Amino acid sequence: MSMLNEGKDTLFSEFTESSYEEWKEEAELLLKGASFEKKLISKTYEGIEIQPIYSSKDFSNDTLKKAVPGIPPFARHPQEYGYLRKSWEINQKIPGIKPEDFNINAKKYLTVGQTIVNIPLNNSIDYENGLKIENAEDLRKAIDGLDTLKYPLFAYTGESSSDFLKILVDSKCLKDNREQKMFIGMDPVSTSIITGKMDYTLGSFRKTVDYADENFPNCISVMVRGDCYGNLGASAVQEIALAISVGTEYMRNLLDMGFTPEKAASKIMFFISIGQDFFMEISKFRAARILWDRVLESFGCKNENRKMYIHAVTSRVNKTIPDQYVNMLRVTSEAFSAVLSGVDSLCIGSYDELHSAAGDFFRKDFKESSQHIERGVPVIPSHRPCWRILVCGKTYRRNRIGIMELLQENRIKRRYKRFT
Repeated sequence: MSMLNEGKDTLFSEFTESSYEEWKEEAELLLKGASFEKKLISKTYEGIEIQPIYSSKDFSNDTLKKAVPGIPPFARHPQEYGYLRKSWEINQKIPGIKPEDFNINAKKYLTVGQTIVNIPLNNSIDYENGLKIENAEDLRKAIDGLDTLKYPLFAYTGESSSDFLKILVDSKCLKDNREQKMFIGMDPVSTSIITGKMDYTLGSFRKTVDYADENFPNCISVMVRGDCYGNLGASAVQEIALAISVGTEYMRNLLDMGFTPEKAASKIMFFISIGQDFFMEISKFRAARILWDRVLESFGCKNENRKMYIHAVTSRVNKTIPDQYVNMLRVTSEAFSAVLSGVDSLCIGSYDELHSAAGDFFRKDFKESSQHIERGVPVIPSHRPCWRILVCGKTYRRNRIGIMELLQENRIKRRYKRFT
């Protein structure tokens, strides 16, 4: 090993370091008169210019450079040891319109690695053929035989979760309501934007959150649907700015209800879509955590309570019906970028999700995809950025260090500007 290192050091010492100006001059010669800016500088959907080469001189934000997992602003990862001690939640939508069908599918999903019981209810944003729960008996049939203490319930209820929560209380199917961790949430603001109707008042929102907290203290009852904006065509900057704005409004309402900043923050989670630009998506999630940390800090929230709980969902906007198997490649890349950015929960869309419910083939596919990603990620030292270790080749890695950090810094500035 020492001989290899010695040889490597000798090799690089034979070359003098070139400046950016010298490199650009040589590049322009190769372009033979073509415009350097048009040929080698590209713009992202957000309007951020991507340079053909980066160096450490391009990045000057020492705070982000020195960021470590588990410490504000949580840029690297919300947990101190990354995924070494606890992996991300595998949180797939479990198909089934009838309670009995859902129950059968849920048990199948849990046997192949699912860690949360994701109940796709019928609502106006996501599902036209979701699970129909009309009374306590339906819910008992749906989760019969499921260990909800080990596998928490997860359901987005649209503009209000009051009806579902009341059915859950009446069903008496949970072992211990006080200890039960679960995610039963709503987002009336995003629902009204999608549907064009505002049938739900903030007064009703407060009552529902209060009811959830009274009966299920460990329930996350507010789900900010940032992914809705992404699937409508919003850029990454717009999606995160809108999600942070809605989350801030909910924080104000929870504080007005008498919640402490720490308790209010613990009731909110975010759905964020995963786009197809690998490095841009990693920077997007990291920038979102930094911005939410700043928001909670302004509300007086303590350091350890300023973590942003992110449920990442593969985007639907870049999927097609004719090229179903290309969709599989896209969601795999998207899922990988989300994991490298340190998300808490992940939902990988099925290859044919645009026109049908997930079947047995998809259940096997998501199992294999999750296992492949899990094999690589937990071994990564938590004090180093995941993507620096996993990408191959020293030159590639060095060039991408600059683009990652600069994209992150650029996005933070743009989103904060839009947010304010």
